[in-house]
Amino acid sequence: MLPSTHLDPGVVVAKCHPTPGILDIGRIPGGTDELTANVAADLRTAGFVSEERPDILAWKRRKLPLDVGNGVDASFRQDAASKELAERAGAEGERVLSAAGLTVVTAAEDGERRGALLRRREDVPAAGGSTWQSLQRGSGDSEIDYLAGEVVLLGRLHGIPTPASEAIVAATRQLAATRGPARSLDAASVLVELDTGK
Repeated sequence: MLPSTHLDPGVVVAKCHPTPGILDIGRIPGGTDELTANVAADLRTAGFVSEERPDILAWKRRKLPLDVGNGVDASFRQDAASKELAERAGAEGERVLSAAGLTVVTAAEDGERRGALLRRREDVPAAGGSTWQSLQRGSGDSEIDYLAGEVVLLGRLHGIPTPASEAIVAATRQLAATRGPARSLDAASVLVELDTGK
């Protein structure tokens, strides 16, 4: 969890103070060792909150249902419809993780871990998340395949429909490829298509 903004080459602005982020660490597929201990210690020295996690993937997976909303934040005008689209995609994320039988920390555990550690800086203008930043920079690409796209993949592997996530992936890919303006799409029309099957 590292809230920051990167819009200009070589410039990264931390959005939180005094703690810039929470960067827990563990080995994949599991465990900790001397290296994870050293890296966590270095991160703490640099001002981050960092703990070793023998089950780091369970913590990373908890972020997935939240991060599917990154494409909504990036691609769609921010209104009630976009909020509903993000909620639908988040629910799809929860369902596919459950169907896959993957270990995931609870939302309560995640909330307790975050607590009040990350306090937004008042001197930094509000900006979007990392996917929004990719569109805003006009990079021509985004991370959407690794967020909502991962939900779509897990859904296909386990027979769980993920229409909201699929719509988010398609919209964000299209905007990135055409270098279209961030937050320019209408989520209400996507919801109509999802509800009517058209």
